[in-house]
Amino acid sequence: KVFKDNLDECTELICTKSEGMRWDVEKRVGSAETFQYKKKVIGRAEAELTREGDDPQIGSFVADVLSWIVSADATIIPRSGIRKDLRKGDISLEDIFDLNYRDIIYTFRVKGAELYKMMDFNIKLNEDRRCCVSGFNFTYRVVEELGKNNIVEFPVDPSKEFRIATTGYLVRRMLKFLGDEVNCKNSDITMNEAMMRWFQQFGKISSIKPRIKRIE
Repeated sequence: KVFKDNLDECTELICTKSEGMRWDVEKRVGSAETFQYKKKVIGRAEAELTREGDDPQIGSFVADVLSWIVSADATIIPRSGIRKDLRKGDISLEDIFDLNYRDIIYTFRVKGAELYKMMDFNIKLNEDRRCCVSGFNFTYRVVEELGKNNIVEFPVDPSKEFRIATTGYLVRRMLKFLGDEVNCKNSDITMNEAMMRWFQQFGKISSIKPRIKRIE
């Protein structure tokens, strides 16, 4: 792979991917220098976090990070926005860049009753439109016909107002994912920035508590 970039708006760099993690960099023809790229470790996971199941741990972790970075009461994010699993052990900067799509974090406010309606709508959708959450939990019953799935336990005060974090992707598709549209505020914080700041402060992913329980 080859790509070009400018240095100080005047020097063109030509970068060519070599073997393994080696790159050849040229400022001009005949000036190639080779360097070995090393991944930058920024944190650690005590267990593997996967995208499997109705309540994937990696989605719950990302949702927790969004709640933390904007001090939200809760978070709702699309499962489809999580691009990879995180393996147990060291986590590199590249892992974080590959984990989420480039996106901006938004917030919106709803009462507990509206939050219930949003999640009851979401559990009736196909898996590619299901969401991961932080800040609350619920139990829902699965039946053969998706449209008849229903929440059976939702321990949230219906009159309480919640500040919810989410992604720009979901904001643009809120009607499809949550069945309603509300006014959302741009936090001007990117997903990658949130993840990096979280690892700078905490460093290690410990146990992830389950949030969504499925019964049949």
